[in-house]
Amino acid sequence: NCVFINATNSLDSFEFVKAISGLLEKTDREDWGARDILDMISTYQEIVAKDEKRKEEVIGVWGELYVLNLLLKNEAAEHKVQILNGWEGRQNRTLHDFNLSATVVLEVKTSAFSDRRIHHFNGISQLIAPSNGVGYVVSVLLLHDSSGRSCHEIQMDICEHLGSERLIQEFKARIRVRGDALCNDKHLRFSVNKFQVPKIYPFGSVPRPDFIESVCNVKFDVIFDNLDGGLPFWSFSLCTDLK
Repeated sequence: NCVFINATNSLDSFEFVKAISGLLEKTDREDWGARDILDMISTYQEIVAKDEKRKEEVIGVWGELYVLNLLLKNEAAEHKVQILNGWEGRQNRTLHDFNLSATVVLEVKTSAFSDRRIHHFNGISQLIAPSNGVGYVVSVLLLHDSSGRSCHEIQMDICEHLGSERLIQEFKARIRVRGDALCNDKHLRFSVNKFQVPKIYPFGSVPRPDFIESVCNVKFDVIFDNLDGGLPFWSFSLCTDLK
């Protein structure tokens, strides 16, 4: 009997064969049927799915740390504490990634899966600014890069920018809220896509589904490629909004 496997473009055939061979070597069995092989493939799929989920989580944290690092480097020194305190919460995660003041929020969206600027939103609430305030989506596109930087390395950069032990401890408290394992990941390395620079978009310029009272928990993807209003993030100053 033979089992034919039709691989998709997303499957690395070398890694697949290596993983299946590894699973076979872990058992003393000598007789294998088609059902056994299919069960093994199912196990492999579960492992890959968990790895992909964690990779997406690391990519999200990488983008947030990148933006935090950039803000600390580019904004005025007197805003340093305000910027740090704006990232997530000290005890719990917040609706938006950055609450820079009572009226200014940032939602960071990071992707490393294509050259297109497509981002996922977990709800319309992610695009709602504070009352009498403003909100921005920061779009970051990454490339998998073995010579790039890890979350841990960006975190070390941030500690250098903060300088004082008091601020570093405050930063570490927020890392614990965001997830120690993700923020300290040393294995996955990325660089910013030089051909798709990070951009910032006002909430009002981002399309969203029509709100229907009887429908809730709407999740959606937005294609930013041709949206108006996007500015390069590093040429955009938030100082005038930090009040």
